[in-house]
Amino acid sequence: MTAGGPEIRDTPIAGLVDVALRAPTLQRLIDLAADRPEDLTLVGPASARLFVGCALARQGPLLVVTATGREADDLTVELRGV
Repeated sequence: MTAGGPEIRDTPIAGLVDVALRAPTLQRLIDLAADRPEDLTLVGPASARLFVGCALARQGPLLVVTATGREADDLTVELRGV
């Protein structure tokens, strides 16, 4: 028995993420991540987490550490909507 792949949803925010990832700052981040640094620490506004997470996740598996469980839950919900 095989499991199906992940469900692909076309959500309104998906297009916004694609547009945002074209920004020079996020393109630079994608380039930095492509070098696969052992540690990449980023500091920025909470509103940027979704875009940064999406940019980095395109490079491979991603571990995100948040300050609180609530922040982790919020980010999980946002990423599932992409």
